[in-house]
Amino acid sequence: MNTVLDTVVIGGGAMGSAAAWALSRRGRQVTLVEQFGPGHKIGASHGATRNLNPGYHQPDYVAMLAESLALWDELEQESGVQLLARTGVVNHGPGGDLQKIAAALADAGIRAEFLHLAEAGERWRGIRFDQQVLHICPTAAS
Repeated sequence: MNTVLDTVVIGGGAMGSAAAWALSRRGRQVTLVEQFGPGHKIGASHGATRNLNPGYHQPDYVAMLAESLALWDELEQESGVQLLARTGVVNHGPGGDLQKIAAALADAGIRAEFLHLAEAGERWRGIRFDQQVLHICPTAAS
């Protein structure tokens, strides 16, 4: 028996699943091949939590991140399942250019705000703030 497949994606992890979803939305007939069963704990994508930190100053990277957040929203709408629990991110301390990060986030439509040290200390009592504090808000768009 000969079988002709339109598109085959090998590997059903995060990247393979995302590729298969995107291709199928473009009208391709996709076959996704995965060597392990559903819910396995062998790959890098298993577990209940992940950290998504949008605190970067490179405009191209932040634009891709903003696009990915919109796609997560779309996937949640299509599936009827909440996939991301957005809690926000706080950035502070030396070594980062928070002004550039805030500008790149604003350009991409990701809401962020600078907080006074005392306010940040009230919100996150276990952290000692002694420099600028940038809070990247849990909602995607500004």
